[in-house]
Amino acid sequence: MDVKPAEEGPGARGAKRGAGALAAVVALSLALGGCMTSRQPLFAEASAVAALGEGGRYIAYERIGARYKRDEVVELRRRDRGYDYVNEKGAATPLTLHPLGGGLFAVQARTENGDYVYARLRMRGGAGYVAIADCDRQDMRKLAALGVAARDNGFANALGSRGAPKRDCVLDGVRDAKKAFSALDFGPPTGKLVRQ
Repeated sequence: MDVKPAEEGPGARGAKRGAGALAAVVALSLALGGCMTSRQPLFAEASAVAALGEGGRYIAYERIGARYKRDEVVELRRRDRGYDYVNEKGAATPLTLHPLGGGLFAVQARTENGDYVYARLRMRGGAGYVAIADCDRQDMRKLAALGVAARDNGFANALGSRGAPKRDCVLDGVRDAKKAFSALDFGPPTGKLVRQ
């Protein structure tokens, strides 16, 4: 089932890098090591908000070209100040949402190895649109001044993966998370999440 994008511009940057909506964060952490990553959380858990209320079941859509394709049904379970993202196979990934202003939220997800990966969520019209900043397309001089470092993505480079980012943005040196997120170019969304 294909669904036309609602209220978001055309483009497909990142469609090969992730599954639908919040699944993009999980897919990046497992498949590519995370395009935006850190060893420690960039955002304090105390700043997390329940932007998706008590959670629930959602349909995740992957963006392919100018359309959205249904990916999977996921469940978001409220946990403390965050959520557990549970895919169709029952695997849970803890994540928190941090307000950036203007209906935007930073998604901070903890991977199995204890690292963190990031995306940006835009809430609009009852749907959540997820965008992932492609480190290969960033102005690294500008970001370096904010503490962002680039690192070769050994997995993508070793496999010669087409469409996969060749480097990761390492956020461990960032001191002002909101400022860094406002400087990143997220481009168009890679997926969306719609309550079932």
